[in-house]
Amino acid sequence: MASGRTRRPISLAAVSAVAALAAGWWWPGSGSRSSAGALPAWTAPFDEIASAYGPKLYSQEHEETLIRAFFQDRRDGFFLDVGASHYQHNSTTYYLEEHLGWRGIAVDALEEFRGDYERFRQGTRFFAFFVTDQAGAPKDFFRYQRDTRISSGSLERLRGLPRVKDRYITAVKVPSVTLDQLLRAQGIEKVDFVSLDIEGFEPEALEGFDIERYRPDLLCVEIQAYTRDRVLSYFAARGYEVIQPYAEVDPVNLYFRRSS
Repeated sequence: MASGRTRRPISLAAVSAVAALAAGWWWPGSGSRSSAGALPAWTAPFDEIASAYGPKLYSQEHEETLIRAFFQDRRDGFFLDVGASHYQHNSTTYYLEEHLGWRGIAVDALEEFRGDYERFRQGTRFFAFFVTDQAGAPKDFFRYQRDTRISSGSLERLRGLPRVKDRYITAVKVPSVTLDQLLRAQGIEKVDFVSLDIEGFEPEALEGFDIERYRPDLLCVEIQAYTRDRVLSYFAARGYEVIQPYAEVDPVNLYFRRSS
C-alpha cells in the first residue's frame, strides 16, 4: 500500500546519520554513542530510517522498515508471528526470513494458509490455532470470504466493520492455545520479535504469554480503541515501553521495547 508520505530533502547531517545506520553503529538498547552523540536507531527521523532501510517490500505499511531499523538488519533471529495470514503479502516477518535468515513460528486461525508456509517458508513452523489466555475447547472463528485478513473470533466485531455482509461470513471451529503452551511445546527458549495482529484479541493473547521468560526485544501489536488501555497496562506492568517515534509513523500498531 502506498503511504502517501512526502519526502523532505536530506541534509548532510542526515546523510551522515544514514551512513551510521547502514554501518551498524547504532544498536537498540545501547544508548547514546559518547564519541558522536548518536542516539539509538529508533529515535532517528523516519525519512532517515526509510532512506537506509526502505522502501518496504512486503508489509502492509511501514512495519517492515521500522522492524529492520530496530534490529539493524541483524541476522538469524527468531520471531513469533501471531495472526500471520498470507505467507508473504502484508507480512511483517517475511523479509526477516527471506533476506536475513531468521526462523520463527507463524500462527493463524485459518488452516488454509498452511500449504504456502510449508512450500515457501522453510524457516517457519506454521500452526492453525485460536490464540487466547486459556486453552481448552475449540473456539468459534468467523472467516470473511471476501477478505480473510479481517476474519475474527468475534462475530459482532466483524459485522461492525464497514461493508461487511453476512452472506460472506462462514463460522469454523478452531482449536485454542496459549502462546506459552505453544512455545513450550516447541522447545522455544528465546523470542527476539513478536508480531501480534488478531483483530481485537491481542489482550487475551498477551495474558497467555510469559514475556519475562522469552524477553522479546521488540513487539509490534495492532491496537484498537477498545484494546489500547489493556495492552498498555500489560506492558507497563512488565517493564516495556512504547517506542514513541514509531507511533508517529504507524497509526495502526504500537511498538514496545524493554525499558532502559
